[in-house]
Amino acid sequence: MATELSKIAKQVYIAHRHGATILPRWVNDRPVDHVRTYRKYCILQLMSKYTPGLWEKTMNHVISGLQHKIYDLKPEWRFTPAPSIANQRPLVSDDLVARLTDGSVISTHGLEEVIDSTTVQTSDGQQYEVDAILFCTGFSVDYSVAGTDSDPTRATTKDWKMSSGANGRPLPRLYQNIFSLDHPNSLAFMGNLSFMNPAFFMFDLAAMAVAQLWKGNAAFPPQAEMERVVDEHHAWVCHLSARGSVMPAIVKASDWMDWVNDVAGTNLGRYLGYGIAGWKFWLKDREFCRVLMDGLLSPHAYRLFPGKRKEWSGARKAIIAMEKDREARFGPME
Repeated sequence: MATELSKIAKQVYIAHRHGATILPRWVNDRPVDHVRTYRKYCILQLMSKYTPGLWEKTMNHVISGLQHKIYDLKPEWRFTPAPSIANQRPLVSDDLVARLTDGSVISTHGLEEVIDSTTVQTSDGQQYEVDAILFCTGFSVDYSVAGTDSDPTRATTKDWKMSSGANGRPLPRLYQNIFSLDHPNSLAFMGNLSFMNPAFFMFDLAAMAVAQLWKGNAAFPPQAEMERVVDEHHAWVCHLSARGSVMPAIVKASDWMDWVNDVAGTNLGRYLGYGIAGWKFWLKDREFCRVLMDGLLSPHAYRLFPGKRKEWSGARKAIIAMEKDREARFGPME
């Protein structure tokens, strides 16, 4: 919003209370996320599961290093220190740093007080003349549409409401951030997922899980176990919230991906793993196995192998065509 307004406004100010990691959509003439391979995913998945502190430190170091390699961030912009990647995702913008550099956008401390019809004061005591204030507060999901007896936020974790990172947003009690604890076999909330993965890819996997559970190809654990899983998850979210703002939709990537792959029955880990099925697949089709392991990780791969749901017959062709097109346009994967 700030970069678009800078094209027509005499001056734009960004008032913010904490730092941020900023990345462009393109790096070295490639999409910034064109580094995702299944092999890297497996390595990071293991790190996240067994050494979460090391995973967080590594991810923060890599992403911060990339940011500072691309941009010369000025101290007065106050984007550093940025929140940990465990709490917040990078801010993706092609133009913000350029607008800060040319002065059409100015970074300030957080807004503290409106003095009069044209004057505001920030938390460092500075005053600015402005014509309008735009509060970019994000969004808050209203779960009351489910009804009083089914609203998953009606008895949410009390520690969340008191945490500094909640910002008044609801934290729903949902099994795997999808299923109602009151009606797991008939009520699911889609889109309440956040971790370092493309959003619609996560939602696609979630939809697969819903289908297999409601078809009866997979089973829910006992009610007490689902309640325990939610309690444990909320304790983790509240721990993150004590460190700063965090999205209520956040999930532990390693645990959630293990669960969804099992419930949806993608069998990706089986055929690309080191068991008998994995070795057979590698011996039978080494080049395609290489593409799956070291090419760009594509959502097609999760519909490639037989499992609980029917495999897509066009998946192999789509993966090969996508990889050929990607390599022709951007060169080999790094």
